[in-house]
Amino acid sequence: MISLTHLPSAGCLADFSTLDPPPAFDALAFQSCKEQTRTRLLQNQSRQCAFCETPLEDHGDATQLDHLEPQGNNGGNPARRFDVTNLVACCQTTDTCGHARGQKEIPPEIHPYDAINLHRAFHCSSDGMLSNESLSQEAFGFAEGTLNLNSAGLKTQRSTIITKLQQYTVAAGTNARRRITQLSTEKTGFISLHFQTLGRFGFPEP
Repeated sequence: MISLTHLPSAGCLADFSTLDPPPAFDALAFQSCKEQTRTRLLQNQSRQCAFCETPLEDHGDATQLDHLEPQGNNGGNPARRFDVTNLVACCQTTDTCGHARGQKEIPPEIHPYDAINLHRAFHCSSDGMLSNESLSQEAFGFAEGTLNLNSAGLKTQRSTIITKLQQYTVAAGTNARRRITQLSTEKTGFISLHFQTLGRFGFPEP
């Protein structure tokens, strides 16, 4: 997981938030604004899922907008429906992240906007398994059990990225450093893994 900076509340979201009653989030009139918001969130998240860090594409088949607090159903707060500080972009995978979480609220320790240095909260072994680095058992249990961040698919993706990163850092010298500075997380995602792997070799945080 990664810590995110707040985006300013502005534009079409602010306009929809003033309507009474607020329209449904999937209303036809909101679709254009939804697309604009998805683009803004993805840019703020380095184009990766706010929870599992897999790379995301800017269309609805790959990326959903997820409300960190319920958007008005089941006793939620309708005022938070169009609040950009309550929204993250996350993957459409059905067994992890937003779809797996459902209406459960995120513990403060791993809240993407409230927690600091989330990329340091988990350790990832070479086989892609996340373990607890600095979280309470409750928070880590939510990440592992509710968000399912140790799913088989995610472990395979992470182990593949770790192998590729290690290949970049085996060699020493100027050439290795030049190649590493050219690495981008836009297509590979997993900023936390970039930091953990490259940090061992003395490179700055991506």
